[in-house]
Amino acid sequence: MPDGEAKFGDVYWVNKDATEHPTRVGKPVRPMACMAERPNDTVWSGLPRITSDMKSGDQPSRAMPEVHPTRLGESGWWTARYIHPVHKRVTGVARVCEYLGELPTEELKVAKAVYRSRYD
Repeated sequence: MPDGEAKFGDVYWVNKDATEHPTRVGKPVRPMACMAERPNDTVWSGLPRITSDMKSGDQPSRAMPEVHPTRLGESGWWTARYIHPVHKRVTGVARVCEYLGELPTEELKVAKAVYRSRYD
């Protein structure tokens, strides 16, 4: 884990209570990729990866068992519908905001494109 601080392209298994708005997360936990480190803030921006309820604008995300065999073991979608501010104080904490690894290059390109197109 990179010193408890999320870096662009890191992916975490985020408990809803690790976010500023837990009720908006939907599931109790879900994978989120750091898309904005926000160095002068107490949170970083997490782009969620969903495995159901795909909508227009969501982009496919392949299974990534090389990053984590169970938590990213099935395909899904990156969605900008629910970008979450994740508290830095719990980043890297087991069962709250666990570090899974870095997104592979091609997957990072997809997540980045979804994040950048959030205002379209």
